Amino acid sequence: MIEIKRVLKNHGLLFLTIPFGKNSKPWSRVYDVTSLNNLLDDFEVIEEKYYEQTYDGWIETSKEKAELNECAIFREKEESSGAIACILAKLNK
Repeated sequence: MIEIKRVLKNHGLLFLTIPFGKNSKPWSRVYDVTSLNNLLDDFEVIEEKYYEQTYDGWIETSKEKAELNECAIFREKEESSGAIACILAKLNK
């Protein structure tokens, strides 16, 4: 994020898609509300959407429901986040 903040102009826009929910694996990086807020320090969030993985694909969900998501529904086969956050934010330098 240091490099992103460095290269973005003042009030430049950032579109960020990151794994979101509970981090149940110590070697993976999944953001919860607190860590996402820390990551977006110096940014003003313009829009945020959350999606969860289902057997039928990704569907839009609430922030609260996405935060409860631990990992992919295919836990035994895949190691991926069961939810993602899609954020549009503006840099406030």
